[in-house]
Amino acid sequence: LFRSRGEWFDWTFRDPITVWDAAATIAAVGRAVPMITGSLITMIRDGPAEIPVTLFTPENMVQGSFEWDITLWNPNDYDSLELTYTDPATGYQQEQVLVTLPGGTTNYPNQITLSGIADRTMAYRYGLYLLAIQRYVRENIVFETGLEGYIPSYGDLIAVSHDATEWA
Repeated sequence: LFRSRGEWFDWTFRDPITVWDAAATIAAVGRAVPMITGSLITMIRDGPAEIPVTLFTPENMVQGSFEWDITLWNPNDYDSLELTYTDPATGYQQEQVLVTLPGGTTNYPNQITLSGIADRTMAYRYGLYLLAIQRYVRENIVFETGLEGYIPSYGDLIAVSHDATEWA
């Protein structure tokens, strides 16, 4: 799962932790989330999708349940990150990398300590991913549906068309 993008998890759990928290820590390194599929814990990786799995319209939504939320840019939002990771190349010392998107500043960066990332390039790419989510993922659509809601899985691309919006 991680190898295709040159990523790996490198960490030793020393303190007691639940299996689910360990799975979430491991998955985060590869930009994924843990999921339970049957009796297995699997991972769903965040990434681009091109073909929608299903379409939701007012015909298969519960009437009055459609909500469209847009989070506006806040001037107090962090636009850079200072990531701390453990680098085996420096004798397992704590190293830092400063990450900013184009047009961002390095004023008061949000400080994050990473578990499982042991490479500067991986930490930098992960920081770009976190900043891109903060900057570009600002719309959230919520609705209720019937049994059609069991067709897509978490992370699947779906198409949404509704009269309340001027787009589909």
